[in-house]
Amino acid sequence: MPPVDPRIELAIAAATRQGIDSVTADTTETIRPEDAGPVPAGPQRIDAVPLALCVGGDDPRSSEAELVVGALLGKGAMGTVHVARERALDRDVAVKRLRNATTKNAAALRKEARLTGSLEHPNIIPVHSLLRAGPNEPVLVMKRVEGHTWRSLIRKTDHPAMKEFGLDPLERHLEILIQICRAMEFAHDRGVLHLDLKPANVMVGDFGATWLMDWGVAIRLGEQDTLPEREVAGTPAYMAPEMLEGRQNADARTDVYLLGACLHEVLTGRPRHIGSVLAAVFGAVLKAEPASYGDDVPPELGRIANQACAADPGDRFQSVTGFREAITEYLRRRGARALLHAAHRERSRLVHALDRPVPDPERVGHLVSASRFAYEQVLLEWHESDAAEKGLQDVLVRAIRWELGRDNVVAVGPLLAALPVPRPDLAERYANRTAALAAERDARVRLDHLEREGRFGGGDWSRVIGMAAHGVAWAVLLTIWAWATRAGHVVNTPELNLRVGLGGLVVVSLLIVVFRGLFLDNQMRRSFTAAYGVFCFALLLNRVAGLQLDVPFLHVVLADHAVLVSFFGMLAARGLTTLWWATGLAAAGMVAIGLVPAEPLQVSAVTVLAVNLVLAWSLRPGGPSILQP
Repeated sequence: MPPVDPRIELAIAAATRQGIDSVTADTTETIRPEDAGPVPAGPQRIDAVPLALCVGGDDPRSSEAELVVGALLGKGAMGTVHVARERALDRDVAVKRLRNATTKNAAALRKEARLTGSLEHPNIIPVHSLLRAGPNEPVLVMKRVEGHTWRSLIRKTDHPAMKEFGLDPLERHLEILIQICRAMEFAHDRGVLHLDLKPANVMVGDFGATWLMDWGVAIRLGEQDTLPEREVAGTPAYMAPEMLEGRQNADARTDVYLLGACLHEVLTGRPRHIGSVLAAVFGAVLKAEPASYGDDVPPELGRIANQACAADPGDRFQSVTGFREAITEYLRRRGARALLHAAHRERSRLVHALDRPVPDPERVGHLVSASRFAYEQVLLEWHESDAAEKGLQDVLVRAIRWELGRDNVVAVGPLLAALPVPRPDLAERYANRTAALAAERDARVRLDHLEREGRFGGGDWSRVIGMAAHGVAWAVLLTIWAWATRAGHVVNTPELNLRVGLGGLVVVSLLIVVFRGLFLDNQMRRSFTAAYGVFCFALLLNRVAGLQLDVPFLHVVLADHAVLVSFFGMLAARGLTTLWWATGLAAAGMVAIGLVPAEPLQVSAVTVLAVNLVLAWSLRPGGPSILQP
């Protein structure tokens, strides 16, 4: 076995002298009425000291007994506590008597009575009086408390008394702890240290009141020098390290340690220091190592308990007020913690939704909004919550990556601005992607403009009908002209041919002016209209040349067809591929005139109708387009 630390050996020796052994190392035993022992035979008499305090006067019972002792309520290392009937006031009280009425124990009980009696506070057990049962047997008369020890409520998680308050058990225990802190703040303000704070020394009344009991080892600040050296007092399972060397080294931070040990028991259901023998318990007291709490313990409460129970008093909360405020702040934030839990749950769902092969945009958007809102609400109430800040950061980063992945850069800017911690890498990706999408958008705009300007086909059938009617009109006109020529009503002279050419140019010009909304509305149709005007002017020049050179009419008509072939051929070569049919029909008409020279006008009528019908088909909605560079 490793050697025992000398300080522990000295503490064990001192504890043994004080009656503290391994059996009583945990807590004081408290007995509920149903477990109480028999009522002592009697009535036992406890005479008042001084007797002048007896109330009753003419009542003969007052001279027989001031108090009638009843059932045992609890017992500790030094004394026992019984219920008693105070006849003068017709009420039940609690009386504390010594197990061994030595001079030293009697002095200690009298001191406890005076010290406790000086502390009038709602959470400190009221002292009614100090009586005497014998020559050297003081009796402390206190308020009879109906209820349960805090220890019993902690150890029995389904205790019926806990159900009366309708609270989460942890919250109820923390409220009890806060009331004990209030009592200790008052005591410290009066210069009193308790030094035996533990759940077994706290009574919780049946109607919710809380009292701090058993001030037997309490001392007043400033009297440490009068205490015996190495006088170990208190309960080892909760002791602070400095208590192993006696109460001389205690101060307000020692009670803070004991309160932290009470919190530890609330969180774990066990005392702070555990051991099968006193040496093992004192070894744990001396080390005062930080406790490791499970996942079921709120981390913030674990930190508070470990700070309060730090081995070095300088590392603890420096006052009970600081410890209480930490607990109060935890309770104040319980709504924020519940919301934080909900935010974590929504974030987990978001992660799962984004991990799917094809995430649902609507669900992802809903989860981003829900988790982000929850985290932001937590931070409004709990500014320093690292968990909320990290959770919000994670949600926003995932949302930014998601939106960038689907090129929804409009949503990314506000998300970047909301990041608790800036992410330059994501900001750079956002800027680059925004610029790339802007360039793509500009390119699409330009392409759409070119496609719109290069489209020959129209948005409706009005141009198709107009062009078909145009072909029919010229075919009818040429057919009538051919009939009139065959009938001898018309002689085809160069002069007549020129007049017909001039008339046709005038008619075409008027049609362009009247229907300019149909044929001048984009670049392609403007180009076609200009080319058609040039074509008509070329036909007129052909007639002028025929007149000047006295060219035969047949040759002029053949030249017209040659111009027609060139006109449609150039348009087809520019990308209007359907006009290759018109080019072929014009060439076929030219060949037909060579084969049937007697009917040039009739062949021209058929040719003109055919090419105009092809041209009309090219103008249909969704027809061909030429993309201009």
